[in-house]
Amino acid sequence: MSLAELLRPLSNDVASHFADVAAPVAVRPTPAGFDTGYEPHAPDLGDASTRIVILAGPDAVLDQPGIHALADRIGAPVANTWGAKGIYAWDSPHHMGTCGLQRDDFLLLGFDRFDVIIAIGVDVIETPVERFALTEVIGAAPGQLGGLERGVAPPLPTGSNRLYDRVAAIAQPGYLDNATPRHPARAVMDLKQSLRPDERVTAQPGA
Repeated sequence: MSLAELLRPLSNDVASHFADVAAPVAVRPTPAGFDTGYEPHAPDLGDASTRIVILAGPDAVLDQPGIHALADRIGAPVANTWGAKGIYAWDSPHHMGTCGLQRDDFLLLGFDRFDVIIAIGVDVIETPVERFALTEVIGAAPGQLGGLERGVAPPLPTGSNRLYDRVAAIAQPGYLDNATPRHPARAVMDLKQSLRPDERVTAQPGA
């Protein structure tokens, strides 16, 4: 199959430029070295004094309602990798921030101060385990979160974390910046406001 055949349902014009290009083979690498350890009857997560944080990876978006229900049920804040960006609105009390690009993200999030990290749908190519495993890690599969239970959940931690504060200090002033060239945050906001609800923007990752 050619790439043109895959693209034709979207646009004949775009497809015409790829007539001789072979379609990419979609192979999802096996996350070597990360045994989720998840079973239908998940391990005990401790009592209300156990500090739990959720790390949501790309596959977590397959069960966004399940992530929200779990976070509500156990009173846990949620950090998401870039592949799961948008799993919470920025002003949700559960939202810790988007992490994984900078070296010290997980330290700035305070992962080392939690007792348990529940890693859901994490892609170890995007986010290697050794980067975020600063305390005990329990792997969990999206769509199978009902077995993760514990005693009465404590209130969510108050206040934000150092990663959220630092990113906000850079991004939030940029939304109102009228300088040229555009501040990246302002450029993203302008682009977002120009899109129709059914439009999406994609780009190759990189510097």
